[in-house]
Amino acid sequence: MLSAYLCITDDTGDIFKHLAVAKQAFFKEHLNKHNIVYMDLSRLPDNCDSYRKFKDMLVGQLENDLKRLYPSVFNGEYSRISKNISIWDIFFAINLEKGESFVFIIDEWDALFQADFLTEKDKQDYLTFLKCLLKF
Repeated sequence: MLSAYLCITDDTGDIFKHLAVAKQAFFKEHLNKHNIVYMDLSRLPDNCDSYRKFKDMLVGQLENDLKRLYPSVFNGEYSRISKNISIWDIFFAINLEKGESFVFIIDEWDALFQADFLTEKDKQDYLTFLKCLLKF
């Protein structure tokens, strides 16, 4: 519901207009005004058997979505993206080039901690990854 309320790509005012939230002062200020990055991390892909695979798949999906939505940042006249920069640097470059920011909604961020393959070092690396991603 939070994604539906905030997401800039959809007009969802009719869904909320009869709810108490629609009477709040902030309602129209944020309704469909934000770029949303929604990640449901509760299900691991079938072939995921290491933290490295998990992170590579997650970052790959984010990069593909961002390349589709912001092609000029990757290969146009505004391109500052090299092949060896982190995903948070890509979000930062989009912010610099386009002035756009993102709201991250992460469902079940801690589900990965149940994976048999996750080591203590992997857990720390994952927390650092999320911290860096959300800090950009």
